[in-house]
Amino acid sequence: MTSNSELSHSYKTSFLFQDHIKDYMILEDVVRLIRCYKNALKENPFPDILGKQSSTAEIISLLKRNQYSIGPYCSITIFEAANRIASDLTLMDGVCSILQRSNWRDSTVKLRLGTMQENGCGDFTVRKDKDRWEGEAFDVAPSFFNSKLYATLKKWKHKNVLKFIVFNADVLKNRKCSQYCESGLKKWKKLSCKKSVVWHFT
Repeated sequence: MTSNSELSHSYKTSFLFQDHIKDYMILEDVVRLIRCYKNALKENPFPDILGKQSSTAEIISLLKRNQYSIGPYCSITIFEAANRIASDLTLMDGVCSILQRSNWRDSTVKLRLGTMQENGCGDFTVRKDKDRWEGEAFDVAPSFFNSKLYATLKKWKHKNVLKFIVFNADVLKNRKCSQYCESGLKKWKKLSCKKSVVWHFT
C-alpha cells in the first residue's frame, strides 16, 4: 500500500477495496470489510500537519489541495478523505445493524463506498428474496444535517424504493437536528441508535 506521504502530482482518487467488495454481501462479509478498512487506516493514517508552522493559505492547501494516500484511498486530500471515510464507516456500521435484525438477517447487501456510486442507486442496496430496497447514508455536522436530510428525501420522493436512511448518531445531540429529524421522518421507524442511526420506512 502506498505511503501516506504527499503525492507530488494530481491523480484521480482511487478506492483500493473496490475489487474486494462482493456484488452482494452477507453480514459476515461486511464485518470482515470493516476490519480490513480499519486496518488500512492504521497502515495509512491521516498525515500530521498540526505541527507545521504555516500561513492560512498553506493550511488550506494542505487540507484541500495536496493529495495523499489515506486509509483505503489513494490520491485524496485530507478534507475529502475525512468526508469519505466518515461516511463509509457510518454506512458500514448502519448496514451491520440492519443485517443483525431478525427480519433482515437472511438479506444480502450491496455497498457503494467511496468512489463506487451508481446512477439511480442509493449508497447501498438491500436484497431480500425477490425485493430490492435502496438505502442512503451520510455523516454530517449539525449545521448541514437538515439540508442533507431534506435533499435525501427529495431525491427519492417519487420513487418507492428508499427503505433505509443511515446517519451519524451524534448529530441528534443537537436539539434542532433532533426536532427536524422527528418531523421529517414521521413515517419512518428508528431501528437502532449506536454509532449510526438507522431509520426504516414502514
